[in-house]
This record gives sequence, C-alpha cells and structure tokens, in this order.
Amino acid sequence: MPEGWADEQQLTEAAIEGRCIVTGNRGDFEDLTREFYAAGRPHAGVLFVQGALRHANPAAVARALLAFDQERGDFPMNYIWGFLHSAE
Repeated sequence: MPEGWADEQQLTEAAIEGRCIVTGNRGDFEDLTREFYAAGRPHAGVLFVQGALRHANPAAVARALLAFDQERGDFPMNYIWGFLHSAE
C-alpha cells in the first residue's frame, strides 16, 4: 500500500484486490471490520500481529503467516479478524 493511506483506504483497496491485511493496529482495524460489516462493505480479512511476534524479524512473521494459511485451509476470510501466532 502506498505510504500515508488511511486505514479505511488500505482495507478498501485490500478488499478490491482480495488480500488480507496484516497489521499490529488492532484497535482501528477491529473497529473498521465492524463498520464494513454493518455497511455491507466486504473485506478479505485482517490478521493482527501482537506480542513478541510484532517485534520479531520478518522471517518469523512469514513463517507464522505460512502456518496460519496451512491451518485454516480453504476457509474464507471475509470479515474475519484474528491473531497471528508464532509458528515456533
């Protein structure tokens, strides 16, 4: 996403492209998920990176994303928000 985009714009653009947002910004994106749902505006999911994983190196986050994807299977992410956990 281009630098400086507002959270709502990021979530909207990700939805258009069918991409899930991965963020450490739980408060704003949790609220936006509720607002999008109430307005019937789809989005492709939000994963929150928290705790030690938020400060880990990018490889650790990538492993956690891979583990998340393998665990969830083909379950759709529409309007879902959840927490990304360390794969180690």
